[in-house]
Amino acid sequence: MRIQDIFRIIQNNFLLAFILITILAALLGFGYFIIYKKFLKGDKKLSKRRTFIWFCLIGYIIMVIGVTFLNRGTRVFGDTNLHLFSSYREAWNSFNSTTWRLIILNIFMFVPLGILLPLLNKRFRKFPWTVGVAFLMTLIIEILQFITGYGIFELDDMLNNVLGAIIGYGIVMTIIAFVENRTNKFKQSAIYLTPLILVIASTIAIVGVYNSKEFGNLYIAHSYKINMKNIDLSLNTEIEDETKEVFLNDNKYSITEVPIYKAPIYDKDSGKKFFIDFLKHKDINKEIEVDPYNDMSIYWSRGEVSYNMWFYYNGGSYRYSDFSAFDEGIERANTDEGNLIEILEEFDITIPNGAIFSRVDNRNNEGIYEWFIDNYVDGEYITNGNIIVEYYSDDSIKQISNSIIKYRKVRDVSIKSKEEAYKELEQGKFNLYKSEGVKAIEVEDISLSYILDTKGFYQPVYNFKSKIDGKDAIISIPAL
Repeated sequence: MRIQDIFRIIQNNFLLAFILITILAALLGFGYFIIYKKFLKGDKKLSKRRTFIWFCLIGYIIMVIGVTFLNRGTRVFGDTNLHLFSSYREAWNSFNSTTWRLIILNIFMFVPLGILLPLLNKRFRKFPWTVGVAFLMTLIIEILQFITGYGIFELDDMLNNVLGAIIGYGIVMTIIAFVENRTNKFKQSAIYLTPLILVIASTIAIVGVYNSKEFGNLYIAHSYKINMKNIDLSLNTEIEDETKEVFLNDNKYSITEVPIYKAPIYDKDSGKKFFIDFLKHKDINKEIEVDPYNDMSIYWSRGEVSYNMWFYYNGGSYRYSDFSAFDEGIERANTDEGNLIEILEEFDITIPNGAIFSRVDNRNNEGIYEWFIDNYVDGEYITNGNIIVEYYSDDSIKQISNSIIKYRKVRDVSIKSKEEAYKELEQGKFNLYKSEGVKAIEVEDISLSYILDTKGFYQPVYNFKSKIDGKDAIISIPAL
């Protein structure tokens, strides 16, 4: 989720809250001034300050309901994640601003609650009262998400929400301590602001540790340990002794050392240049529109014919579309590999050695072709990925999905043995989307492969070719 998407959600829900609060204020005004004061002759005065805080609190609750329910689609009913800190480990493994932003948003979503409650009533200036209300509120939200399917029941969400309320409580109590000019206000403020300081310090430490690492993180690393007690794990292959050697595309390596590679890295500007150069043989609009995300950008050239490209910075893979594919009389058609290669040369695309060509099965069995290359080693380089193209009746290619990346060798690195990796599998230290209810895992083969990490390095991993409750699956465990 991008920053602008977050602001859009906040803006929409603020507008909803404002409308409802305006209606509520009108009803309250009518009830107080017309019914209570005029007809019932009441003489009690409304506290402007307290009324304003009540309206702020109600508006805030409306916004929270909008964010947690109205802006989401239904998911799996009854889904839970009871693994504490798993969202932090997942954010660390994928290490992009989106995953960390969701954690930060869950924290700061409850900061206003911690600020408003002590202002509403002095009872909430006592820490347990504010924390108790925050806990009850987030518990209700998580239960409703569990029941309705508009989210999952997640312990980390509750932790983050309560932490946010504590931070808000600390901020407002610090302000109150100075406004009331308490004698020990500095000491109290240091205590009140400790949670906020710890969150800021932890964030700085996490970024610092990550930046100090030579290599990046792997999204396939486990975010919590799977309970293996009720899972029947069987090994239907031999684990080679670690003194043996491994083969990767007929290249022999010591089991204790294998190469690690680096992918080309781009950013928004270099991606835009790539897009312009990619379409240099086309009549494109030089006023390129850019829609940036965290790890990629979408580039547009709009005109008589529009083109766009989803371009990923880490490795430079992309999806290209020529929207003349929707013109009348244009349809997908069949051709041969040689003709496709000639057309791709116009885009400066060269099919690498070792790539296997095939026609992709589809509904009408026409026009879609693929080259696939599996970790092809050529000297100091390794190439992996596939390119899928769609050929059309006007002798053109209008859709290209290219994930073929050529990685350059950095150096050799020490890795775990297969036996060590298998022990991690036995201990449940692997990623499995739905581990609940799994009864049996049969490991049929263990092979060395590679996965792109968060810093653009092509890291070695062990792939365990398995059957999970009879269904084919690959379980990956980092080899470093």
